[in-house]
Amino acid sequence: MAKQIKKEEEPANADNKWSSVERQLEKDNVTRGSELEKLIKANQELHLVRPEEHENDNVELPLWIRVHWRKNHPEQEKSATPLGDYPDALYNIYSWMLAHHDLAKEKKEETNLTNKQKPPQYE
Repeated sequence: MAKQIKKEEEPANADNKWSSVERQLEKDNVTRGSELEKLIKANQELHLVRPEEHENDNVELPLWIRVHWRKNHPEQEKSATPLGDYPDALYNIYSWMLAHHDLAKEKKEETNLTNKQKPPQYE
């Protein structure tokens, strides 16, 4: 009898280089139904990353953000360096996304200055 594989254990590809979408969502504790979940599910095209890239390489970025980067920057050649050609800012963006699953910018409180409330004057 063949061993049944649970859905969350299914690899994203036959080479087992990347986790399944479900495992990716679990790993980052993504809120179900969030904009981040939608983004992750929409960015699973393995052919957009270099063949030697994999989940446990030294890049430390998940598949979905690498794919998202490649989709939005097709002019970037796929570098042959071990760390790829992902910009340092992508790590900060990834961290921000994990903290803001709705992917919405925080709204700043609007300051309504009346005639009585003038900003401080500096001399």
